[in-house]
Amino acid sequence: MTRIIKNMPSMQGVAAGQTALANLPVGLTYTGLIIRHKRSGVDATEAQMKADLGDIRVIIDGDVKIEASATELLDLFQYYGGTVQDGVIPILFARPWQRTAVGEDSLSYGTADVQTFSLEIDIDAAATSPSLEIVAEQAGIALLGKHVTLRRFGRNASATGVLEEANLPRGPYGLLALHATTANIDDVEVEANQRIVYDADTTTATFRDSLTGKAWQSGYTHMNFAPSDRVGDAISLDLQDFRVRMNMSATGTFNLIQERIDSHVAGR
Repeated sequence: MTRIIKNMPSMQGVAAGQTALANLPVGLTYTGLIIRHKRSGVDATEAQMKADLGDIRVIIDGDVKIEASATELLDLFQYYGGTVQDGVIPILFARPWQRTAVGEDSLSYGTADVQTFSLEIDIDAAATSPSLEIVAEQAGIALLGKHVTLRRFGRNASATGVLEEANLPRGPYGLLALHATTANIDDVEVEANQRIVYDADTTTATFRDSLTGKAWQSGYTHMNFAPSDRVGDAISLDLQDFRVRMNMSATGTFNLIQERIDSHVAGR
């Protein structure tokens, strides 16, 4: 599909300690958003972007499709082989690392059947003279079909050893990956309806990811269920039971970030 790059309407509420908001026009298809962040008119460094910007939320018809901090978004971008550029936080809907063009384009955010599309950014109180602009990459008119969402869940490991996670939501969606914001996991076993579908230590998982250009990030444990970068390889969570057993080497709190393939319910 032919893509255009276009500045979006100005964000409201761009100030230290505030939540900035942009209402984005609907109708066209969005293949990605680029958040441009400057400090006193100068492109912010990676460290400054991570310090200045907290949670970033993409919301369609009141449903939070993506919720992650600037740190998490930049770290996941680098996990998939991207290089961070000063002043730029990308949110890629059509994912360029998918193996086929059809697979990449199929995950774009069509908005022809969407009523509201907005972006919210929490700005840290210590941010220095922040400015934010939104640039969109757009294509033709399409409905919002299958699309990638990021869902985040806080968890606590109160002891070392196996921490079993059996409370992730199940339903009609596909799970591409789980990302734990801790490196204190030695190995992971995943069971879906009493069948082991993933069983690897961090060395094995890191090597397997390297074959397709992925780079594990410091402070993370990545569980990639679609190592071939094919959309159809996502694990269906339309299950009766789903368990993730993480062998913890240390205690502490962390986030579990789901990368999911979801469907849209028009008008929700």
